[in-house]
Amino acid sequence: MKPLDLRRPSGAGILDVAAAEPGELESVIGILAEASADLAHRGIDQWPSPPSLAFQRFIGDQIRLGLVYLARLPRSGELAGTVRFTWRHDAFWPEDPDSAGYVHTLAIRPALRGRQLGIALLAWAADHLRQCSRRLLRLDCVAGNQPLCQYYERLGFEGRGIVSIDRYELARYELDLQAVVPLNGDS
Repeated sequence: MKPLDLRRPSGAGILDVAAAEPGELESVIGILAEASADLAHRGIDQWPSPPSLAFQRFIGDQIRLGLVYLARLPRSGELAGTVRFTWRHDAFWPEDPDSAGYVHTLAIRPALRGRQLGIALLAWAADHLRQCSRRLLRLDCVAGNQPLCQYYERLGFEGRGIVSIDRYELARYELDLQAVVPLNGDS
């Protein structure tokens, strides 16, 4: 796998990404349920499977705030994935919070694995954060999820340490969006 190439179009022709509407909560939860079940089946402890009712309500609130996005395959309109943003994450990232955007609950449907849709969605997220005047893309995952940690590292994310929250140890990753050529070719 090559490092994340932010010089290529971010999902243009690969994914259509738009803010999820309140009526699409079931679609977002469906994607997250599929992904969490697949991870659990493979022995990877990343998200609870199935998503709890409290988590579903939380995602509904996040959709109403305009922070959750759905990705679709452009020709068929088939749901492919989802991603959620936050603009501060002080508990995990107390340093330099105003220059970053935080990606959460990024998931691609397991049936679509192997098409590099996760890379396309991350590249779209990088574009989105740039348009929102953020210079850093930050994310985290369960530190024991070595396949996901290695995936982010292969894509060029820098490890920024581990934080402990409740019963979880989370690995933090960061991508400096100024260190790569913007997708639209501007400097």
